[in-house]
This record gives sequence, C-alpha cells and structure tokens, in this order.
Amino acid sequence: MSLMRSDRQVALNDLHLAMQESADLYEYTAGFLQDPAAAELCKVLAGDRLRLAKLLEQAIRAEGELPSEPDPDKETAEQLQQRLEALFAEDQVSGVISHRLEVERVLKAFVQRDEFEVLKEKSSSLLEDCRQAVDTAVAKLDAFLDAS
Repeated sequence: MSLMRSDRQVALNDLHLAMQESADLYEYTAGFLQDPAAAELCKVLAGDRLRLAKLLEQAIRAEGELPSEPDPDKETAEQLQQRLEALFAEDQVSGVISHRLEVERVLKAFVQRDEFEVLKEKSSSLLEDCRQAVDTAVAKLDAFLDAS
C-alpha cells in the first residue's frame, strides 16, 4: 500500500465508499420501516449496493490498496436525519422513500462526475454497473411513490 494513490485508485475508493454508505443506509432504513413493501424495497437496494461495494473492494485490492471504510459519524448523522424526517412526515413511509429518492438523485450526479472517467479503461463495466444501479434505484423509488 502506497501513500500516494493514483487517480484510478482514488476513483475506485470514492465509488466504493458511496456504494457502501448507500448499502448501509438502505439496510438501516429497512430495519425501521413499518411498511413491509417499503422495507423489502430497501433490502433489495441494499443488497444490490453491497454487491457493487464488494466488487469495488476487490478492484481496489487488485490495485494493491486497501479500501476505505465509511465514516461512522457521517452515517449516524444521516440515520438521525432520516429518523427525524420520518417522525415529522405526514406519511412516514412516503417521507422516508422521498428522502431516499432525493439521496439517489445526488448519488446519480456523483457517479456521473468526470473524475470517474479514469475507470473507463480498465473498469468500464464496473462503473457502468454502478451508474445503472443508481438509475434503477431512482426508477424503483419513483414507482413506489407513484403506487402509494
């Protein structure tokens, strides 16, 4: 493991952290939602993100590096914010799913950033899988809100 990371290593690590944090938050959300359909949706999305985080972790390790771990304080703050928003929302489930949708839209902009273009040479399918997973999550969350 070196002190200086290449642009590729930084991009892989940033993408890994984003997918791992997302998986953690979906797992947390699934654990407190009272609606079985919403909880199941969050479990499915968490599983998908966890799968991507593991693939990214393998790519980082193949580069001779160790993946970073999500910041527990940041995750706790996000969890608290989500709980408070749910507490004060008229419809807890819609409020939480709307919040997750908002976060997904931010994540969508994040994974489209130019800094990830460095991954196209060796990891284009992995990058595309991450981008597609975010698009799919946005569509599923939108559909859930439309149906409720």
